[in-house]
Amino acid sequence: MKKTDRWKRERLDINREKRRVRRIIVLKRRQRIHTQHWIHASSIAPLEHCDALRRSVHRLSSPPTLDLRHNYRHSITFFQDLRKVTQTLRGHLYIDMTSCCHISPAAALLLVAELDRWREHSRNGRLSPVDTENWDPQVRRQLHQLGFFDLLGAKPEELEKLNHDSDTNVAYMKMCRGHASEGTAARELRLWLESCGIEISDTAALYDGLVEAMTNVEHHAYRRGRQSGNRKPTGRWWMTAVADPTANSFRVLFLDHGLGIPTTLPSKGYWNDIKGWLQGIGIGRADHATLIKAAIEAKRSRTGSSHRGNGLKEDIQGYIEDHNADGRLRIYSNYGCYEYHKRPGTSGKSKCRGLPKFLGGTFLEWTIHETAT
Repeated sequence: MKKTDRWKRERLDINREKRRVRRIIVLKRRQRIHTQHWIHASSIAPLEHCDALRRSVHRLSSPPTLDLRHNYRHSITFFQDLRKVTQTLRGHLYIDMTSCCHISPAAALLLVAELDRWREHSRNGRLSPVDTENWDPQVRRQLHQLGFFDLLGAKPEELEKLNHDSDTNVAYMKMCRGHASEGTAARELRLWLESCGIEISDTAALYDGLVEAMTNVEHHAYRRGRQSGNRKPTGRWWMTAVADPTANSFRVLFLDHGLGIPTTLPSKGYWNDIKGWLQGIGIGRADHATLIKAAIEAKRSRTGSSHRGNGLKEDIQGYIEDHNADGRLRIYSNYGCYEYHKRPGTSGKSKCRGLPKFLGGTFLEWTIHETAT
């Protein structure tokens, strides 16, 4: 009996030692990975002296042009680097925007959303704007109207100075964000466009398209069990608009950091419909751009619900199709870009192309030039 008890104790000691060794191995592996990430992030944002902060910090410089249409590769590289260094370096980072001479509305929304994501996951939850007086005035104005400096907690007197930068009639709506389908946000965007002097010919179609985009985020973009790691996704979307009352034109921009349209397609019956549609047009293995087009043309939802499924075709693209205006739709998702253009009195034309850099999530942009009444 004593021999048996001694054997059990020895086995317990051996198992305890094995667990201790495994824990040490796991901790060392994590430490090694963290060190590698830190070295990589430090190479992207080297340690330099910042005159504005009067100390040495890791500096990440913006490219001169942030534009998804005309400088996509460098712009997305900047946003990817920004996410890498913010996840690793935390608050020991200075983003240098003094070299940026032009930023498109789409790139501005991506920048504000990325910093909002950083602020949400940072320990102190607060970022500070510095050296803004050396920024390009037009870039500073755009970001100010988008709510960039409000997000960073700028002081009221600093915001008042930025209001004098306006030298054009083009206006930018302050970015709004949410986690689900929110009709209030869609109505506020419509009211803002009308307050800018934009005559919207079909307000109901605009509302349906925005609500459909928000609903897609809720049902598809942040599906449980598909995110890597144990960290929960933010489940958030960001939205803004640009109005030009002189030309009676406007843009509506919508972004989420979800899985992307091509990733959420392969699911049982819906994927069979997609493959059938692709085979019907003579395409075997589809790229991401073709998958986005297939998602619009297949007219079915991943959820399989009878009241869902035509949203991409009827609501999101349908807003361009259903009224007499010069309209464009752009969709960027993962490695694919889909564009649809329709002129008054003509049938719309679509085209899709691959992207050289990965855009995580989905970006939508409606551009409308309303006809004179």
